[in-house]
Amino acid sequence: MPEVVTYLEMTSSDELNAAPSIPEVSLERAHAGSPLIRELTERVGRPCGWRTVSWSDQKWAEFLANPDVQAWLITHEDGPALADTR
Repeated sequence: MPEVVTYLEMTSSDELNAAPSIPEVSLERAHAGSPLIRELTERVGRPCGWRTVSWSDQKWAEFLANPDVQAWLITHEDGPALADTR
């Protein structure tokens, strides 16, 4: 079976369709140096076979140093919203 790679990109805020808000859930921009970016990417990506799970510290640093890269975290109450990936 051929591998299918799908990307999702929003290139304009006009493409955003807002949903009703949930007070306990928010979307927050993560600082590029936040260890949560790598931790959560690996946690979610490992079961899906994402290539980023094998990136070196240097590769992550280079990626996050790019000013065009933004990381956003969904938070629930006081911490990151984590899906059970088992």
